[in-house]
Amino acid sequence: MIPILTYHKVTNFDVSGAWVTPLQFEQQMRYLYQNGYSTIHPKELLTHDSQPTTRNLKVLITFDDGYGTFYQKAMPILLKYGFRALIFIVTDYIGKENLWDVNFGGKKRHLNLKELQELKNMGFTIGSHTKTHPDLTRIPIHKAKEEILNSKIELENKLGEKVHFLSYPFGRYNDTVVKLALESGYKLSFVSNPLANQEGIRGRMGVYIIDGLTHFKAKLQVGNQRSTTNNHCSMPYLIEARKSQFINFFSRGTWIWKTLNPFSRHCI
Repeated sequence: MIPILTYHKVTNFDVSGAWVTPLQFEQQMRYLYQNGYSTIHPKELLTHDSQPTTRNLKVLITFDDGYGTFYQKAMPILLKYGFRALIFIVTDYIGKENLWDVNFGGKKRHLNLKELQELKNMGFTIGSHTKTHPDLTRIPIHKAKEEILNSKIELENKLGEKVHFLSYPFGRYNDTVVKLALESGYKLSFVSNPLANQEGIRGRMGVYIIDGLTHFKAKLQVGNQRSTTNNHCSMPYLIEARKSQFINFFSRGTWIWKTLNPFSRHCI
């Protein structure tokens, strides 16, 4: 199986756990480069998902939320090593601050349309992260459909290309959400659980500020077949997978805080 990594912010400091420093990110990309890895276009997952030889190692790098720091910090490092990434965009916040988030550490700007167009032209792939970043399992079905379908249409209209990939906010989904994504025309959906095993879905391994290079190496040891058992994944990988699941579990509190806190407003 091809390992799929997911990042959020590459920045010098953040109060959340979902970030890495530019130095940390460069160390990780340098490791991939020096050990013969190349990044794939996500469409390759539709035709095959294997690594035939150790001389032709593949990895898919993804970024959720589409923060402006991607353009400033992550993009130059990726280009330095000849890598590309799949970036998931919250469409109602293109070029705006992340008011959908808790923002205890201050507001952050999302990528603007000009930056997205430049990234597309440089070979980066743009996907949807819905319109407003809700927990799709906690809103009415018609609202979930609007979030999934309308974000796809908006990105396609603005970028002039088809959008085939969706990342579920907070990694939250159920059978209804998956069905809505497929009916909306997405080819693949991505979730935060590295051990996810369902048709039309790919699990991803989170990379965080607490991860040293040893942890990063373990995140790549996915094995030959995606499975929720110990038979096909290395023990270091399984440990990292459980850690990723644990960290992602607490991200769900963002939606609860934003919807129940009377002093918070989930709006643009």
